[in-house]
Amino acid sequence: PSAHFTQGFSAMMAFDESAAPGDNAEAMKEMMGTVTTLSLTHAVRDAEIDGLHIKDGQVLGLVNGKVKVTTATDLEAVDALLGMIDEPVFLSLYTGADANEEETAKIEALLRERYCDAEIVVAKGGQPLYDYVISAE
Repeated sequence: PSAHFTQGFSAMMAFDESAAPGDNAEAMKEMMGTVTTLSLTHAVRDAEIDGLHIKDGQVLGLVNGKVKVTTATDLEAVDALLGMIDEPVFLSLYTGADANEEETAKIEALLRERYCDAEIVVAKGGQPLYDYVISAE
């Protein structure tokens, strides 16, 4: 079981069809543990969560499903969230159904600038509600 689709993708990458089922399960579980998921969505109402004062329409930046930052733009949220994770070697940026191409290009540039040694993949995820989901491993 995984908490987010990003963990499921990583688990699939660890699967080895020639390995014993128990060995595969262990490798897949271990791989899932290396994933940090960053998600961006928009507030639909004013709220207070974990001491954060959230206003309707703000960008919410989440780390592993927990709101950590509120900002005016997706780029600002990504920048803030990246400061909360360990140095990744692999990043996957999944664009949501409502993602903006210009903003996507800026986020990709930020990722490449900040983590020039990491392998970075950008994919059209098409997910609703979340403009961007980033898997950091």
